[in-house]
Amino acid sequence: MRGIVFASTTALSIIFASTAFAGSNTVYLGQSGNNQNANITQNGNNNWVGTSTSNPFIQENGSGSGGNKLLVKQSGSSNAIGWLGTAKQSGTNNNADITQDGSGGDVEILQIGTNNGNAGIINNYDSPKGGIYQSGTWGKIAVAQIGSSNDFNIKQAGNTNNTELAQFGSDLKAVVRQSVNGGSDSHIDSVPNARPGYLPYVTASPDYPSSALGAHGTIKINQGIATGSASSDFAYAAQGGGAWNTMTLWQDGTQQTAAVWQKGDGNSAESHQYGYSNSLGKVNGYTHKTAPFFQLGTGNQLVNYQFGHDNVVTGLQNGVSNVVSTVQYGSYSSANFLQDGSTNKAYNTQYDIANASVTQLGSNNYSLGTQSGGGWGTYANNATISQDGSNNSSVYTQSGTANTLTVSQTGSYNASTVAQTGGGNQAVIQQN
Repeated sequence: MRGIVFASTTALSIIFASTAFAGSNTVYLGQSGNNQNANITQNGNNNWVGTSTSNPFIQENGSGSGGNKLLVKQSGSSNAIGWLGTAKQSGTNNNADITQDGSGGDVEILQIGTNNGNAGIINNYDSPKGGIYQSGTWGKIAVAQIGSSNDFNIKQAGNTNNTELAQFGSDLKAVVRQSVNGGSDSHIDSVPNARPGYLPYVTASPDYPSSALGAHGTIKINQGIATGSASSDFAYAAQGGGAWNTMTLWQDGTQQTAAVWQKGDGNSAESHQYGYSNSLGKVNGYTHKTAPFFQLGTGNQLVNYQFGHDNVVTGLQNGVSNVVSTVQYGSYSSANFLQDGSTNKAYNTQYDIANASVTQLGSNNYSLGTQSGGGWGTYANNATISQDGSNNSSVYTQSGTANTLTVSQTGSYNASTVAQTGGGNQAVIQQN
């Protein structure tokens, strides 16, 4: 074991390279003040940077300025950076740029203050000022940011990687990608006026390497949960080409946006949004363009919960035996999604004033929907269900007043069941 300790209270640049050693090296770092710059390179296995509670790495300016930079490059297996809660940057405009090349990497970091990790990641994902990149398998990343106007960019390539990112404050941005390589993620950057079911919706996708499709990855993003005061946050999670990946997104506040992209089989995504004017699958205010949730493959599942009003969910599943389930509590919410393939299932539940549009293309598909709550005149609940193919079935229930329902089925051996209770309801069923 070789240990190196750095301590600084003034502006300082640190460069440490362990190229002469086989591994098992340790760096402890303590800096306080403004414009600190730490540049650490370690080659080999079992190297550490500030991974103990008694000897962490710290770049700290509690008075609120800062502008500190941490650059770490580790090449090898089972390398570790930080210990969450003690490894930290504080102040404003701090950046952590971390690369781990090898398997079993571990990064844990805390940033406290404002404008940290300021990456400009919405319009250019691959040129951030700060972020974490792991290439290998069994990688682990845990990042916490406390403050406003913070963002972070994470990329992992390989199998069985895990990311947990928690952000508390407002105007937060998070991008997490597993087994997605390069490209500009054109389905968010460059797709003007896209709509479900229309090109380039079906063809747009991030680039991903065929040699690292990625399986059994997990992503968890938490923005503003427990504070309830966050606003204008953005979370984008992508898992490319592999199987049995999972992601869970939690957002609490107003004008939150979540975007989901998964390709492969047996993947699952779950989104929870609390507050109002939130959306799953629509980017608005950053790129001024629309991007749906994407799930491409077989046996995938997307579950969405939205609590509040004026919330939106929109997106696309393409493949076989996929399931989408959306629940919206509150008024003036909308759901608009498409399933293209066979043996897919769509579940949609809405409370109070809302509207829904569900489209299924293919055979042996099933759609189940429920709308309940009062309708205010022209603001009544309404739903449009379209199925194109054979052996499809639709079941829809509406309760309340002044609700409307349109069901269109094209093909053979289709079935539609409608139940409406209350006054002023209308139903139109068309089968061709």
